[in-house]
Amino acid sequence: MDMAYWGLFGDWKATSGRYLFAHSMANKTGFSLLILSMLTLSWASAQDSTKVSAAEDYIGIYQKYIGGIRGGECPMEPSCSMYGLEAFRSKSFVGASLATTDRLVRCGHDHRHYGSTWTTRGLKLLDQPPGSAVDERRYYRSKGFSPGYTDPEHKDSTVLFISRLINEQMYEQALLEIERSQFYGGDFNVDLFINKMICLTELDQEEKVVYAYATLLPDAHKEHEEALYHLAKAHYRLANYNDAISYCELALARMADGTDAEYIRRRLQSLAALAYARSEEWLRAKDVFVERGLIGVSNGPSREEDIIRKYLSSKRKKPIIAGGLSALVPGAGFLYSGHGQTALSALILNGLLAYATYSTVQAENYGMALLTGIFSLSFYLGNISGSAKSAKRYNESERREALFELEKINDF
Repeated sequence: MDMAYWGLFGDWKATSGRYLFAHSMANKTGFSLLILSMLTLSWASAQDSTKVSAAEDYIGIYQKYIGGIRGGECPMEPSCSMYGLEAFRSKSFVGASLATTDRLVRCGHDHRHYGSTWTTRGLKLLDQPPGSAVDERRYYRSKGFSPGYTDPEHKDSTVLFISRLINEQMYEQALLEIERSQFYGGDFNVDLFINKMICLTELDQEEKVVYAYATLLPDAHKEHEEALYHLAKAHYRLANYNDAISYCELALARMADGTDAEYIRRRLQSLAALAYARSEEWLRAKDVFVERGLIGVSNGPSREEDIIRKYLSSKRKKPIIAGGLSALVPGAGFLYSGHGQTALSALILNGLLAYATYSTVQAENYGMALLTGIFSLSFYLGNISGSAKSAKRYNESERREALFELEKINDF
């Protein structure tokens, strides 16, 4: 690999570029991907088909021949090479180049500002390519537990067995028992149906829950508070927050007062409050949590109230300030947005590239100066746009942390 770089770039050793090489190889993204992405920047034409083809060619070479020998794996999902490839497929050439250089600087740094996701290679930092839809369900977090449902007035042995399977988190087996019981049982059993909703939700098949409620549940049971709760829960997980709120409010309005109804009432109010928070109606969410707390014994503000107050009182970072700071001093915008390690990487990389350009001009190696100049400009502009995005990432990470904490407290 060293000989290839010597032959391609000439006497690299005569310039300070060798220090850039050593520094970038230490970075988890790998120097090879940096070179390939920059070659794409300097070589590809403005036509979209050529641009994507060039990106696929160069990044494909990296993935096939270089990525496996540099050691370790990219700590982010998708990997830097796949991130760059998706960027070139979805954005303009300049936009994709800036997004890729920004990712190279950020790779593996400042973990707290990224959510985590499970992959076939273990837990990774989730950093989705520009232009891709954000899927909240990809973020790893502790998952709440829904116990099996049994009407206390009708303790059917079959339903009790299915509830036990659900409590043991044996959802596939419970579904088989439910299907068998519904096939041979004859009359409709609402307890079995509610347990089926629970199983499907826990198996991440929320669309089937919505469909089953609409088509299989008789009208006489459509206002059953447990069925409405699990329907609202399915809509919540599908990010249909307005529907989740509507079904929670419908169930609460239909419920009779009494101590037996307190448990389901609290669950419905908690779910409605979480849906309000997800919809950015934080004050309404706080009011619902307060109302829920009045049902039972309350000793001052709830933990949910404290989380919401803390989030609402926290200062948001402004992208325009972050970008302006990094335009003045590379990396300063990242530092403003709480990305300290990324700020240091941006400062070092931009400094080394600028010095490499200066030293090659001094050595009258103008071909190399042009190349390092392209590198330097790309990383400088990527540092500005990346800093602005880091401010948005900081704000989103604060929001996500508050939401996940609220869901964890409520076992959701």
